[in-house]
Amino acid sequence: MRYPRPRVGAIVLLGLAGTLLLGGCSSGQTDQTNAAGASASGAPPAGVTPSGHTGAAAACLLITEQEASAALGSDPGPGVAGVLGVATTCTFGTPPSVLTVDLVPTGGKAAYEQTQGSARPHQLVTISGVGDAALGMFGGPIGAIYFYKGDALVSVLLTTNGANATSQDKMTALANTAAGRL
Repeated sequence: MRYPRPRVGAIVLLGLAGTLLLGGCSSGQTDQTNAAGASASGAPPAGVTPSGHTGAAAACLLITEQEASAALGSDPGPGVAGVLGVATTCTFGTPPSVLTVDLVPTGGKAAYEQTQGSARPHQLVTISGVGDAALGMFGGPIGAIYFYKGDALVSVLLTTNGANATSQDKMTALANTAAGRL
């Protein structure tokens, strides 16, 4: 099976997000675990907020397995959490259909502005109503939304199987959900 090539702009923006995640970290230590802290229904436990959670599961508290299933079109199983310094990540699914949520709890506005300034303006879409500010990029099977809320930076990246276009509305709904849980 042959998978479509992502657009160069999407790769650049995804690379920028990775750079921001790595650049804001003080330690090279990484940890990957199954997402801890979610209830049997997949909803974040009452009273636990991602911004106050210091473990690897912080990003996994932003999107549930059920929400990831709806975005991917099939059940991806529980999210796999990872941590690099202060940044956390949660990955649902396996290539070619993957949903990844990244959370950097500090320096969000500055990192967002750096991402915004580094990308080509014609590649970006301003997303209103998500966090304090949000931008997105959509091309073929890849969609990405970056937003900051308070001091946190969040990226929601969705790659779907095949040549189906990733819906901006679907991505915006996921980003809104994540922002609501910060």
